[in-house]
Amino acid sequence: MKSKILGFFVLFFLGFGAMSAYLYLKPQHTIYDLCGKTPQGKVCISDVKGKNVLVYFGYTFCPDVCPITLSLISDVFTQVQEQGEIDLADFVLMFVTLDPLRDSPQDTQEYISHFFPHSYGLWLTEDELAKLAPMYKLKYQKIALPNSAMQYSIAHTSNIAFFDSTGKFYSILENPTFESLHTMLTSLSTPKTTNTLAKKALMENFLDTTTLEIGDKPLFLFFGSQGCVHCQKLLESLHTHTALQELLQTKFRAHYIDITYPHLYEFVSTSKDSVQNLPKALKTNELMTRYNVLATPTLVIIDSHAEVLQRLIGDCDVSVLFDTLQNILAQYKGL
Repeated sequence: MKSKILGFFVLFFLGFGAMSAYLYLKPQHTIYDLCGKTPQGKVCISDVKGKNVLVYFGYTFCPDVCPITLSLISDVFTQVQEQGEIDLADFVLMFVTLDPLRDSPQDTQEYISHFFPHSYGLWLTEDELAKLAPMYKLKYQKIALPNSAMQYSIAHTSNIAFFDSTGKFYSILENPTFESLHTMLTSLSTPKTTNTLAKKALMENFLDTTTLEIGDKPLFLFFGSQGCVHCQKLLESLHTHTALQELLQTKFRAHYIDITYPHLYEFVSTSKDSVQNLPKALKTNELMTRYNVLATPTLVIIDSHAEVLQRLIGDCDVSVLFDTLQNILAQYKGL
């Protein structure tokens, strides 16, 4: 009898250990992660490890935006590969169809394969696409074409989302150009080292704490510069949007960072009179490199582990920003 009981507990703990290992090894999903059907089965961004990932939304019947943008991606990849700046094998392109009614997983895969060798064509339902749209700053609309054999087209943005080789969200590039895409690809492929002391100092000064607890408020960083007209305009819009101000004051730790001078100055966006010098160790270019600040204004939202949740570059509509922040909070759990 004792041997049977002992055997039961051994099997129980072995089974529990195996289950724990499975849970531990299971890919960690983020608020940006997406999964879609392919001819080979389900594929998620979190499944692609060790590769930089580009995500583009379009559809195979698209007459202009998709072929132009995908050709641009292909051209930039070709040039930077020829110049030895990147290795194509380090990148994966994911094409997500916005037309699940007409595009099958097979159609989607065959279409994107013409533009890039290392690619996945992902098929999602309309409901799944609608849930992803806010996080990817994606706008699309079906337009009826009553006198056309196509029956309808889909107007959509040309945004490209980027994830680094660890699977972490990197940035979203709107209205990509050859130059901006080239900069993004080379930035992604450049090995980066983390300066732990500088990162710790950054967190201490921005959060007034030496530790970051799960569930802490996310950071809202506004990178601006003096003489930047768009920065001033956006700041004024932020301060006059009552609901947005309340959201920043209660749900975020908001900071303005002036990158005009060699040393940074920061102040909470709701208290302009409180300006204090940051440690000299925190150089402007270090923060700009860490958070991929290529222009001003740049808005960066960071979770409690100092990982980027969202990056908005250039002037943006405050109503869209408000919706974006609300969507982040709805899914934020101290990631």
